[in-house]
Order: sequence, then structure tokens, then C-alpha cells
Amino acid sequence: MYYTILMLNFQSKYFFLFATSFLAFLGIFFVFTLPLYQGPDEVIHYGTIQYKTEPQDKNWPLYERKIIHNGQDIREFNLSEEVVFGGVLNQFDELKWQEENTQNFSLSATHPNEAIFDQRSHKRFIETYPNNTSGTKSFYYTLTSFVEKYTSLSNFSERFFLARLISLFVYLGVILITYSIARKIFTSPLQITLFALFIGLEPMLIATGTIVNIDIALIFSFTLFFLAGILLLQNPSTYRYHLLLGTSFILGLYSKGPAICLLPTIGILYLWLLKDHFHWSYKKTFLVLLISISLSAAIFFICIPSTYTSSILRLGSDSQFSSISNSLLAYTDKTFSIDDFFHSHTSYWGNFGWLDTRISDTVLIFIWCLEYLGYLGFIFFLFAKKSFSYLPSKKFLCLALGMIISLQFAIRFYDWRTFDITKEILIGTPGRYFLPNIVPHFLIIVTGLGFLFTKNKAQFTTLLKALSLGMLLLCLYSIFNVIIPRYYL
Repeated sequence: MYYTILMLNFQSKYFFLFATSFLAFLGIFFVFTLPLYQGPDEVIHYGTIQYKTEPQDKNWPLYERKIIHNGQDIREFNLSEEVVFGGVLNQFDELKWQEENTQNFSLSATHPNEAIFDQRSHKRFIETYPNNTSGTKSFYYTLTSFVEKYTSLSNFSERFFLARLISLFVYLGVILITYSIARKIFTSPLQITLFALFIGLEPMLIATGTIVNIDIALIFSFTLFFLAGILLLQNPSTYRYHLLLGTSFILGLYSKGPAICLLPTIGILYLWLLKDHFHWSYKKTFLVLLISISLSAAIFFICIPSTYTSSILRLGSDSQFSSISNSLLAYTDKTFSIDDFFHSHTSYWGNFGWLDTRISDTVLIFIWCLEYLGYLGFIFFLFAKKSFSYLPSKKFLCLALGMIISLQFAIRFYDWRTFDITKEILIGTPGRYFLPNIVPHFLIIVTGLGFLFTKNKAQFTTLLKALSLGMLLLCLYSIFNVIIPRYYL
């Protein structure tokens, strides 16, 4: 009996602290394991951070050089000399997209070219324009550029990996918000921690949260939005939850463009709250929905800057097809296939570096089968008339589904619109674009599997244990069987 009480006390007070510490340790391992710039577009993101630390008045000579879009040689990038030369010495071009290439290693504790790099005084500002920096306004750039500007570190490598550590702090913020979400959904302290651990151990989430990139900021914003939505559904009269929802939406817009898809989700969420408050019929609710969509579209085009709407909708660009239907048919023919879905799933679950270091197809197929079993169970659960007290509330799941559909539509619409004016798949739909909805996505999978394979709270807890253990094994497999052999053996 004493042992049982002790274990329950451990679960409630220390298990989450232990789990978070373990995730932080894994994150630090990821930060320093992936070679410099080997995260997708990491050189552009770090170059942007450095560019934002420059003064407004450029008191150095500026030169013009055409941007070369093939990205085959880092010396062609219009970035600072320090950023470019750092990539050259770290063999950036020799590693990216080359599945069997590794760096030259030294028997000493330092990089073989570190002395050469430190001896030269490399410029930290951009001299060649137009530059290769990102045009996105993101709070991630603001935060990291502030640290970059005012840190006392002068060593390039130290500043670069400090930017990665900032990503790690944002990732840990995602885990803390996930824990808060789980506390509103599950009743058992063990279930709460297991769900947060299940999310946190997802290999691509850790990889995204430990490189220099703005995607982790978008994931943070979406997760905070999901928490705010759940709090509103539980207590719609609490004003600070409305403020939190608005803040998370603004934070999302100031993270990355796809956050605009949260706008229709906000509208539907408030329509749901109004329906419950005024006890509207479904007919009246549907009518209000149509009116709301029309008003929202009008407000969007009137209030949102035209430059923003043009960049999203590609206004002013002519279609390369005779009709929208022909364009859509051509697009679906190129993108809606088993191979395309499989490729998308690969970069969601484990395709590291410059998307050239992937988990095996056998592992991915197993995950895919488990995932679609969860979807099937979720559909059955939504239409089930029997209540299941140990499973998440259906209204939370509907919010999760709404966020998933909105992001899917936004990504695919932008991809199709780009294809419509170029006849080429230039954006694509890699799975990492959908990581912002990882918490809603995994909540749906857990619920579906719980509906199919569990009958009570104890069995559901066992399921969460099994899923968390499986995610841990996938994470360890990704580290020791995929990433380390790729870059170091």
C-alpha cells in the first residue's frame, strides 16, 4: 500500500518534471548532433537573424549581384561573409542532399578548420544585394536577432548554436502548453504527463525545435491557440480566455503566413459558443454561418493589406490553364497519389537534415497503419451514441478537427495556386508543414485508438503508456539508426 501511495505521489509531483528534463536533454543532443546549416533552409534563417541585427544606416559599400536560385553553392548566397565562409568550412554543400557524405573529422577536440576561421576577421553584415534573407516577419527572428545583437559571444559557432538553443526553449514552451492542454482533457496526472511525453518525443518535432527556423514559432502559436480554444469551450464567460485566443492568433500571424487559416477556425468557434448560449437550432446556426462567412470575406479584403492578400492568393498572376477545373484536375493528378501521401508522411514522422535522412519505409508503413486505425476509430467515436467518460470530449475533438482541416486547406490552396500560375509543384506539401497541428492531430489518433481498443480508464492509460514507449523507441531509432550513421559513420 505504501509503495502504491509513493508511486502515485511520484506520478503527480515529479513525473512531468522528469519527462520535461528528459526532453530537454534529448533536445540538447539534437542541437549539437545535426551539423551546421543541415536543417532545411537553416542558412537562410540564420542569415536573416544576422541581417536584422544590422543598423538601418548601412555605412559600408554595397554591391549588386543577381540571386541564383539553384542553391548548389553557398558562395552564391547574398549573405554575410561570416555566414557564407562558415558554411564553406563546415562542408555545407558537400553534405546537403548527399545521403552518404560526411564531414572531415579531426582527432582533436576542435574542428579541423576552426583555427583558420577564427584567425580571419569575417564581416557580419551583408554587402551584396538583393539579399537571400527571408521576407517573413516572425517573432522568432525578433527574439533571436535581439540575442544575436546583444550577446557577448563573438565566436560564430557559439552564436549559431545559441540560436538553436533558443529554438529549443520555444520547443519546451510547446511541451508546457501541451501539458496544460492535457490537464483540461484528462483527469489522471499520469495520463496528462504521458500525453505530453507522447507529443514531445515525436522525432520531427524535436528536430524542428532544435534548428534555426521559424516553423517552431508557428507550432508554438498553434498549440497556444488550441489551449485557448479548449479553455473557451469550457468557460466562455472568462474574458482572459478570449484575450488569450486573440493573442495566440496575432502571435501566429507574427510567426509565419499559414497562421491566417486560424481565422475561419475562430469564426466557427465563436459560432459554436453563440449556438450554445442562445440555444439556436441547427438551421439558424447554418444561416448565421453563411452570413458570417460573407462578412468575414468582405472584412478580410477590406481590412487586410493588399500586399498580404496578394501574396497569399497570388492575385495579379495569370493562370496557365484554360479553366479552374482543368487546373484542379492537373494538380490532383500530380499530387493526390499514394507516393505523394507517403512522401508527406515521411517528412512528418522522420526525414531529417535537408530532407535526405529518412526513417525506413517499413517503420513508416507501420506508423501509417496505426495512424489510420486512429482516424477510423475517431470517426466511429464521433457518431457513437454511447458516452465514454475516459475519452476526450467531442467538442474538443471538433475544435482539433477544424484546425486540421483549416491548415490542410491553406497549405494545399497555396500549393495549387502556385501550380496554377507556373505548371510546376514549387511549394509541395511536405509533412513538416502540418506539424503546427501536432497536438490536435495526436489527440484525434489517441481518441480513435482508445475507442477501438480500450474499455475503461485503466486500459486507456495502458494505451497511452504503449504509445509513449513506442514514440520513445521511434526517437531513439531516429537518433542511433538514422541520424548518427548518416552524418558520422
